[in-house]
Parts: sequence; C-alpha cells; structure tokens
Amino acid sequence: MIQVAIVASVLSTVQPAAAQTNAIPAPTTGPEVVWFARGGPEQQGNSQATTSAKPKIQWTAKTGAPIQSSAALDDQRVYVGSDDGFLYALNRKTGAVEWRFETQAPIEASPILANGMVVFGSTDAHLYAVQSKTGALVWKHPTQDKIVAAVTPVTIGAEAALIAGGYDGLVQARRLSDGVPLWDYKTDSYIYGSAAVSENRVIFGGCDGAIHVLDAQKGTLIRRIEVGPYVGAAVAVQNNHAYFGHFGNRVAGVDLNAGTFVWHSTDTGFPFLSSAAMGSKALFIGGRDRTLHAFSPTDGQSLWTFRALGRIDSSPITFDTSVLFGSSDGRLYQLAQTDGAMQWSLDLGAPITATPAAQGRTIFVGTHDGSVYALEARNTP
Repeated sequence: MIQVAIVASVLSTVQPAAAQTNAIPAPTTGPEVVWFARGGPEQQGNSQATTSAKPKIQWTAKTGAPIQSSAALDDQRVYVGSDDGFLYALNRKTGAVEWRFETQAPIEASPILANGMVVFGSTDAHLYAVQSKTGALVWKHPTQDKIVAAVTPVTIGAEAALIAGGYDGLVQARRLSDGVPLWDYKTDSYIYGSAAVSENRVIFGGCDGAIHVLDAQKGTLIRRIEVGPYVGAAVAVQNNHAYFGHFGNRVAGVDLNAGTFVWHSTDTGFPFLSSAAMGSKALFIGGRDRTLHAFSPTDGQSLWTFRALGRIDSSPITFDTSVLFGSSDGRLYQLAQTDGAMQWSLDLGAPITATPAAQGRTIFVGTHDGSVYALEARNTP
C-alpha cells in the first residue's frame, strides 16, 4: 500500500457567480457532450484513463463540507459540487478556484458538461445550468424535491435535452438550452440514480422497487420490470441488458427486450448503493459488505471478490485492464480486471463515496473532509 501525506490547501474566498440569465441558442442537433457522469449515456462507467502503477498528489483543494459529487472535466477546469452548497470550477493544472456558484443546499449530484454549460441538480430542489467558463447562470428551474443524481443528455426530436430524476419521484425531460420541460413521468417513490439512455429508451430504477423503460421521445412507459427492493443507483446498460445492485443485497442482470431477469446473484447480506461498471469480460460493483464484486454479465457467475477496509458506495470506473474505486476506509484502489489483484492503493485520509473521475494519467476525486485531489499517474514504478 502506498501511504501519501495529505497536502493541506485552502481555497481563497470567491464571490458566487452572478444570478443572471444568459440565453444560449437552442441547437438543431443533439447535445455536444464534453463529460458524462458515468462515461456515456448507457452509464457503463468507462473512462478515458491509462493504467498507472504509482499515482502522486499533483494538487489538493479544500471546500467547506464533504464531497459526494463526482467531478466533471474539460481541458481547462475540474467541476465538482460540495455539501457546502457550491459548485466549484477549479483550474485543472493548479486546483485554484476560477469561480464558484452558490445553491441553497448540498450538491450531491455529479455535474455534466454539454453545449458550453455545466448542468447539475441540487438538494435545494432545483436544476441549474451555468456557463462553464464563467459560472454565470444560464437557467434555473425548481423541482418538487431534491436531486442527488446526475442528469443524462439525450436528443429529443431535433433538440438537445436532458433527463433528470429526483426525490419527487419524477423523471423529466427538459430542453438543454433553457430547461423548458418536454415531458415527465411519475413513479411511486424516490429516484437516487441517473437514467441510462440506450436505443431511444430511458432506463432507470427507483425506490418503488422497479426498473422502468420509457420511450425517450415521448416519456411513455414501454415496460416496467418488478425488482421488489429499492434500486439506489444508476443501472448500467449493455447489449439490451441492464445490470444493477439493490437493497435486497443482490446484483441482477435483466433482459430489457423480454422484461425478464437473466440472473440474480446470491444474497451478500448487505445492500448495494454503487453503480456497476462494465469491463471487457466482467462487470464490477461495490457493496456495503466492504467488497468489490466481479460478475460475469452472461450468467452472473462470481468471478472474484476484493475486500476493502470499509464499505464501497463509490461506483467503480473501468479503463484499459483496470478497475478503480474509492471506499469509506479513505482509500482509492486500483485492481486488475482479470483477477482482482491490487495494482495500488492510496490512503487519502477521509471516506470516499464519490466516483473517481479519470482522464489520461490524472485522477480527480473528492473526500468527506471536503478535499478535492488531483492525482498524477506515472508510467514507471
């Protein structure tokens, strides 16, 4: 295990971005997405990163409260929400604050980047879009309850749009340029996870104990698949199948065309709040049993398990031949996809529930002490 000293860094006081409206013309094609929360609309957890043997701390920034939001990245900045109610835009090279935007409650939802905007929900029961370069407000719309999941970009008709779900039980399609509602679909309980979009369908689970499959253009129900227990995270979609863990302490694979379960894992004794990540030959998901599980997507056979020192609510990401995730034990872990062998671990000193964001040889992650870390990977040991 690599032990790394925590570098203290305090962000200077920055005034929140002005709450003004700056219209962005509505596109005539789909959204220009720079960053998805889970690597793409199907929520597969894939990353554009490269394997590293020894990451080191490049910079550290400090916010005013725990971070549960995952970062969004572009060439210039790192965007991340904090439980202090601010969305931060940090300089990608130095970690310095370029701007911050204030909401009225913690931001647990991960932001996305599309059409020159950062789009995100807050637990203050609003959806926001701000300009990525300045943090100036583009639009703000109320919802009926808090939002803790990232929105998903989608094309509806000829327009760029987004899908958002929240504690009000609603899944909504809104126009990306101005947030105007296009359709909504009501469920019976909270929605914790982001929606997947695949083959003109919107797929998501919720606390009503079901997987819902909607027509992306109209918001009408195509199929409802009963699960029973709560589904507390995004489902990963691949080859017309959805993969997810739930509060019944099991992981499942569902055929979306047939609307039937293909497989169900054995009971692990603890629920799953992590989303699955798809690898080359396996899917990976963390559990509150302190274990990262690797399953065969075909039949649900357990391929291997890796035991951390704390529960794993952080959703893993995959790249090359590796899988990367955080744990409430304060460590980041990178394992080999083939057998779960640990490639490295890094102790950041505070619980990690956010999903790491990785691109090239750099990893960005927030922790529960309010810190944001940029970790630079090395090519050689």
